[in-house]
Amino acid sequence: MVLYRSSQIFYLARDMFSMSKRLDSIANSATMQMKERVNAVKASGVKLADLTVGEPDFPTPELVKQAAIEAINKNLTYYTSASGIPDLRNELSQFLKSHNKIDASLVGPENVLVTPGAKQGLFYVLASLLNEGDEVIIPEPCWVSYGDITKLNGGATVFVQSSEKSSFIPSISDIRFAMTRRTRAILINNPVNPTGAFYEKEYIRELVELCEERGIPLISDEIYSDIMFDDNKFYSAMETKSQSVILLSGLSKTAAMTGWRLGYIVAENKLIRDCVKMQQQTATCPSSITQYAAIAALRNYENYFPKMLIEYKKRRRMLVDGIRNIPKFSCFEPKGAFYVFMNVSKLGVSSEEATSLLLEKAHVASVSGSAFGKSGEGYVRLSFATSEENIELALSNLTGI
Repeated sequence: MVLYRSSQIFYLARDMFSMSKRLDSIANSATMQMKERVNAVKASGVKLADLTVGEPDFPTPELVKQAAIEAINKNLTYYTSASGIPDLRNELSQFLKSHNKIDASLVGPENVLVTPGAKQGLFYVLASLLNEGDEVIIPEPCWVSYGDITKLNGGATVFVQSSEKSSFIPSISDIRFAMTRRTRAILINNPVNPTGAFYEKEYIRELVELCEERGIPLISDEIYSDIMFDDNKFYSAMETKSQSVILLSGLSKTAAMTGWRLGYIVAENKLIRDCVKMQQQTATCPSSITQYAAIAALRNYENYFPKMLIEYKKRRRMLVDGIRNIPKFSCFEPKGAFYVFMNVSKLGVSSEEATSLLLEKAHVASVSGSAFGKSGEGYVRLSFATSEENIELALSNLTGI
């Protein structure tokens, strides 16, 4: 009897801590899973060319680190306003007006919420917008977390496919066709992770007009907006002056502050107030030290980012040209961000199998294109946010496949 009762208690406990059904449809990060495989291979002593993670290899600028140290020494280590410290929101407001050419009426400090990373900002936005079953339209290939964050907030994802023939940008008519009465938002990344494609000015204007016509917001993730190549000119969705636009961004990519966790949302006041409530009940506020460091990053932007961009341009050219000289591979030339989407279809295997083949036979670590949606099948993503030496090693190893 005692054993039976103990067993019964065990099973009750197991049911008590069963997972939310929402988590059943959430996948682990393909990038992080590959990173674990990479670490295992490195631990075995193999010299590996790791082109997986979208993280700048540059150190955080010294003046940004010094601002953080100064904040610590001044004991600026307490809770801040849930919206972010006023000086930082003012600085972001000024930066967006002068640097991104956004109308002052849309980017006052009251329109800005500072978050612990842009991903957290997206979570707040979707939590504020979605009811159970509401749909979010997402062009693909796309960053994998978009779909999972949507699902975590009870939403349904509607992916609109594209191809290299269309420069990995779906037509406006395809997006329109995907809309239903349950459509609650359209979510884009500009420039795009993983392809390096970007949405041009006229396309953005048409997309905003479609959102206004349907009475839904356009969520525009512009985290890579300054990493643009050749004569391609970035056009922020907020430059349309539409109240329907919700802008997401941060300093991870441009200020090499990935681990600092600093993002922001820019939107009309009601949505910002709703997202502030979300932050109050979850993160409370971003790290105070990171916020003071971010002020220095914004004020001194021209002292470090142009140098980073020069390096990104050199690395992009090296990787694209190198791939095109290897008969078994080709690639879409990225217009922005720091990724190359390499076509591996000639290998005659799936994208997932191709990543294993490249890792095991060429010692090149990549991310499967299929992890970014059906449109990514036949491709792998390579990041050039890494050293020229690492890129040279990758190209040399790929030649032997």
